[in-house]
Amino acid sequence: MVLSASGLSFAQKCVLDCFAGSGALGIEFLSRGAQQATFVDSSHSVCGIIKKNLKKVKAPASSYSVVCADAAVYVSQLVAGTRCVAARQGATKHTAFDIVLLDPPYDMPAEWVQKLVEDLHAAKALASDALIVYECASKAPSLTLSMAELQKSKRYGTTCVDLFRVGLQEATSTNSAAVTDSALTISQEASDD
Repeated sequence: MVLSASGLSFAQKCVLDCFAGSGALGIEFLSRGAQQATFVDSSHSVCGIIKKNLKKVKAPASSYSVVCADAAVYVSQLVAGTRCVAARQGATKHTAFDIVLLDPPYDMPAEWVQKLVEDLHAAKALASDALIVYECASKAPSLTLSMAELQKSKRYGTTCVDLFRVGLQEATSTNSAAVTDSALTISQEASDD
């Protein structure tokens, strides 16, 4: 689903894997050609597992960073323009993320995850056409994002995976405003004649 939405290539893509767990999702993107992946997880033991898994697959050290921090803390530091946690973890220089993977614990409220995405957007940490992949319980509410539009939603038993694209909704509302402005200009010109 994500590969198709990415034009069948992850080349030159920067990935943010929040709530990374074993790192399997981010590692999959690296193995398929992503340029860089940032793994964020709050558990020190889990971060150790991610690093071991990256070494097992022989991922080049320059292609990833592992940040052992709460996702909200990491994002708030991006918003504040600081890199304290990332710098301590040896993270690479910040860049906008093309793909954001969100697989939080299923009991985490959608509003909390939505705030996380809004903060990423406010920090200019999302590429203009970034993809956001959100996994949650199939009975849980989805995200309502002002800066992104739901592209696809798939259900797998008790799991739901939603794919959002940043920029489409903003572009649509900007185009609608331009069309409305044009229509007003035309109707004013017609009434002047």
